[in-house]
Amino acid sequence: MKRWTRKLLAGLLSLGLLLQAASPLSALAAEDISGAAQVAPVSLLIVRDGDSDNYATVKYTLNHYADGRVSWENGKKPFEGIDVKYDTATSTFVFTGTLSLPESEKPFVNLTCTDPKTDSIKLDGNGDNAVGAALTVGFPSQTRGAKNITIVTDSSSSAAIRGYACLDCYGNVVIENPSGKVTGGATRTAEGVLVYGNAQNVTVTGDDSRFIISGDFSVYSKGDVTLTNPSGAITESYIRVAESAGDVKIEGSSSNGLAWLYGTTYDSTMIKAKTLTMKNNGGTVGKVVFTGADTTSAYRVAVGESESSNTQTALTDTNYSATVDAKYLNIQTGTPENTTVKHTLTLTNAKAYTDENHTVEADKNEAGIYSVAKGTKVYVVAEAPDNVSRWKFTGWEGSSETSENITVTVNENTTLTAKWEKVTDQATNYGITVTIGNNPPIEVTSENCGHILGVGNDKLTYDPDTHTLTGTGSFGKMKVEITDDLEDKVDVVLSNANGAVVNGSLTVTGAQDVKVTGVSSTALITGDATITCAGDILMDNTGSGNVLGYGDHGNLDVQSAQNVTIHGEGRTGTDEDGNNYTIYGRAEIECSGNVEITSQNGGAVWDPVVITKAANVTITANQRAVWDSRSYLDSSINCSGEVKITSKNAAALHDGKLTITGATDVTISGKRDEGATIGGDAEITCSGDVVLENKGTGAVVESKLVYTQSPAKGYEVKTGKNAESATVAYTDEEGTTSYTVPNTETNPETNPVPSYISITAVGTPPVVPGDDDFTGGDSGAGGAVAAVLVGGAAVWGGYEITTRVILHNILPEGAEIPANRGQLALLVWNTAGRPEPVNTPAFADVADADTAKAAQWCVEQGIMDAKSESTFKPEGWMPKFKTIEVWERAFPKQ
Repeated sequence: MKRWTRKLLAGLLSLGLLLQAASPLSALAAEDISGAAQVAPVSLLIVRDGDSDNYATVKYTLNHYADGRVSWENGKKPFEGIDVKYDTATSTFVFTGTLSLPESEKPFVNLTCTDPKTDSIKLDGNGDNAVGAALTVGFPSQTRGAKNITIVTDSSSSAAIRGYACLDCYGNVVIENPSGKVTGGATRTAEGVLVYGNAQNVTVTGDDSRFIISGDFSVYSKGDVTLTNPSGAITESYIRVAESAGDVKIEGSSSNGLAWLYGTTYDSTMIKAKTLTMKNNGGTVGKVVFTGADTTSAYRVAVGESESSNTQTALTDTNYSATVDAKYLNIQTGTPENTTVKHTLTLTNAKAYTDENHTVEADKNEAGIYSVAKGTKVYVVAEAPDNVSRWKFTGWEGSSETSENITVTVNENTTLTAKWEKVTDQATNYGITVTIGNNPPIEVTSENCGHILGVGNDKLTYDPDTHTLTGTGSFGKMKVEITDDLEDKVDVVLSNANGAVVNGSLTVTGAQDVKVTGVSSTALITGDATITCAGDILMDNTGSGNVLGYGDHGNLDVQSAQNVTIHGEGRTGTDEDGNNYTIYGRAEIECSGNVEITSQNGGAVWDPVVITKAANVTITANQRAVWDSRSYLDSSINCSGEVKITSKNAAALHDGKLTITGATDVTISGKRDEGATIGGDAEITCSGDVVLENKGTGAVVESKLVYTQSPAKGYEVKTGKNAESATVAYTDEEGTTSYTVPNTETNPETNPVPSYISITAVGTPPVVPGDDDFTGGDSGAGGAVAAVLVGGAAVWGGYEITTRVILHNILPEGAEIPANRGQLALLVWNTAGRPEPVNTPAFADVADADTAKAAQWCVEQGIMDAKSESTFKPEGWMPKFKTIEVWERAFPKQ
């Protein structure tokens, strides 16, 4: 904490400018968002961005009911992505995630329980900051905020609290981050920890090579105070225990001291307590000012290297002030004990215990060297160099004893080494190698298959009868390599009923089937998954987390598989929730079977999807099915079966380009009001039907759709707002041209891209009337067409050739084959000499005067039919065989 910031905060606290009394909260009744009265809550938790209503700009109320339920009053939630519950067993409000107040411009969070003698608060950062701002609990020095306060996370990159913590409670305070800092990373507030005098025991634990508390540490406590950092100092600034009724224990490891004293006028650690123990494994204790809380007893001071190696002196009163140039300091009531002569006991491949049951290990320093009082008996036990290989004990170096367990009386500095030989007898190697984290690879054999990770550890096993590698519980980064020449392929089955299966990446090569299942609120696999196998892949998370990727992206890379199924439940939330995807990364899958990627509540895939050689492909999500493309990669699907991409409440592809090739039928559905079902370009090449729809008010494609039929056989396009209102927009009877949207008929300004497009393939030519239905009876033209159509789809190419030849022979020389009803009527009328119709043309959908006369005359002569009393449908498609039929009716052969 900077000096001026610390002084400002201290001044504000002393003046009471940050401290306000709690408003009365009696007679409150909870209401849901509709305003209907509900059962009254038994207690509340108030969340503010100030210490009281007078200083807060935002305020939220969390209701707690008798049955353990909690709800935010009026449905107003302060936190996004935070899991909130009430643990009835411990009477604790539990928050999981990072607390901050996005609606407030202030970098503060205040939590206050209305029943602080009963209700406790636990904040769990779940691998990130537990609090992303400065934190106050209660109204410091005036109103308690809770019974017990617990703030925890486990992260080497994020502190438990991103700012300062100002805590006032009736019970215990625990702040823990076993992998990193307790406070740190603030940019807009001071940093440090301040606990007021109503608290009982205060425990702060972290692990950082510099210090665990950015800023200072001040505490007023009625119980014990424990500060621990095995790798560095406790604070960047100072440590001050103004009052403690119990014992104070401070342990760290830093050459700069346990308190670095940066940015402060203090030059020492100041402690007022019953007893004090300080231990610095990496340097000296430094300057200490101590005041004993027990004014009726005499005190003694022990200074030295450890608890068992020190020099003791008596204090003349309860005060002690000195610079301690040693690792160990202890001040407690009593008189000095006699100094004991110590010897060292150095052991290799062995441990020393103080009891014959081997339950309490003897005192040793950080180098593993034991310190033993002269004449003391210890019990030494030989231990093998590792628990992976097989070892044989062969005796001791430094002793004539032959047993693995020996008794040693230490009268001088002693060195002993347990000697071992590795057993190298033949064992069956199953062709499987497992690597966990950065540890050496482990070959799976007949000797270790029941405890691959070591004797007594059965988390990972291999059954040679079923050829199954089974892992249960949580693992670090995992790599499984299976040789290709095994007669029986190996299945890999990994599961965890409570948490991540793999914390890191998973790589599997050479397997048959791969199955990863579990219940995790983060992810089954927090990193990438790279799998090459000959069988099926199943990944299923029935918890609220992802299947792949958490915090950072997790990509899926599959090669040579058969069926691939990736399923996640996900969380109910918006599609903008980045960390709520079954695959929180890209999916690249090459397989011969079906692909199915689903999310029950969230999104399916964050990054592009690239699928090749598959059969059917199904991607289904409640939110976005696929988020977007990357500059280096677009989404593409190559398969031989059906493609179904569905989002119930968002985009099928939010952004980017989608390419589909080789499919039979394609169905893509989404629901977007602002934006399209496909938020970019779409290129679809398939043989069957295509249905694209947006069940919202947006379009089906954001940029451009290009449809190509393969093999070409003819298709019809319908467009509209939905399937019920869709009408024919385009027809290609041959299927040799691509259909593109937008085009000149779908100008975004005059005729925008519709919400619904269906493309229906024409598998065979339409049913053709028999020869007798043609004017001219058994004329050569009609007979030729009928002969070609007898074979149906098998001779569709012959039909094309024949109809073109017939039309070339019967139409006027140089005339183009009519493409629609209007062109055919005009050609017939012109060839007949442009006769006047009996009645004035009355078709509302025919604008051209000559075409109108032609249509009226052809209908009056019975050559062509009107579509209704007022419509002729001049743009309607005319198959070639129908053109032949109309022409022979208009100009029968004599």
